[in-house]
Amino acid sequence: MKLLLVNITQLCSAILSVLFAATPIAALTININDLTARPVVTSDGTDTRIEIITELGLERVRIFDPAFNNLPLGKEVFLIEPGAVSDDHGLTLVSDEICLCAPGLDGPNGLLFESDPAEPTIGERRVNCSIIGFICIPETGGPQNVADLLFGPNSGIVINITSDVSEGHEVPEPSTFFLVSIGLMALLAHDRLRKQNSH
Repeated sequence: MKLLLVNITQLCSAILSVLFAATPIAALTININDLTARPVVTSDGTDTRIEIITELGLERVRIFDPAFNNLPLGKEVFLIEPGAVSDDHGLTLVSDEICLCAPGLDGPNGLLFESDPAEPTIGERRVNCSIIGFICIPETGGPQNVADLLFGPNSGIVINITSDVSEGHEVPEPSTFFLVSIGLMALLAHDRLRKQNSH
């Protein structure tokens, strides 16, 4: 009887641990707000170090925290404008990107977030979204948790990125393409008729 009671207790304990382990509590939450001229970054970690650097028109945010030390490297999340399509080379316009990087031989792992340039004349960054380890998601203009994409679902880390949806890279409506095509065909037909009449 005593052995049966111990087994039932162990079984109940195992069931409860599985039920409550399914939804881990975030050990670290980082918020990156890229809606302002310069990104605003907050963290609830007590040992988090945040650096914001502007280089060649790009805003780079480096975030270091001991919670990153044992997480896997090798994935990069790219935020792309909604409706963006690949060009002839398979490259898609990138707005923002984030990855967990090893900064050097003796440095700790850190998040690197790069925001789109303030001036579009600086150059456009493009990426091939079909490369393994490159994850492309459309920007929504609201908070997007990218931690599960970088580290998997049970890392205990939340990384919310709120990124601006640029109006400068909108994809035209299909009707716009249709109207422009008709206009070009009409111009070509007019030019051809004019050349035929001049001979």
